[in-house]
Amino acid sequence: MNIVIPENVGGGDVMLLPEGLARATLDRIILGTSQAGHPKATFRYVVTEEMTEKTEDGSPTTGAIVLDTISLQPQALFTLAGIYKQVTKESLSSLQGNYSEEEFGALLNERLCGTEWNLILKREIGPDGEPRTVIKKQTFIK
Repeated sequence: MNIVIPENVGGGDVMLLPEGLARATLDRIILGTSQAGHPKATFRYVVTEEMTEKTEDGSPTTGAIVLDTISLQPQALFTLAGIYKQVTKESLSSLQGNYSEEEFGALLNERLCGTEWNLILKREIGPDGEPRTVIKKQTFIK
């Protein structure tokens, strides 16, 4: 499997956001491999409206990046299937077939990116011991 690293996945652009509701646009989906060697998809959301809750340093939240990673292992495709059905009104099984990483990534980006979502954000401690923002629930708007 070839892994394509885009110019800007996030990382340095990702800030610690307050817990609460954020309205965001799904900007990009990046396919890759987890540290355990399993296929994954990282959803890159951009916050489009200022959150009611404020960041600790008072920085604006509009334009902030929120990343969410889901597994693409066969037994875990229900997460992607739910997102796909909310947006397209089609079952993920309508795409049944064999795809290269590039083909599947392009297909997901074409059909899902640009959509608007309400994200319920929470904070948790990451594997590195540092706090991070995670999406606890996302609801498709349009």
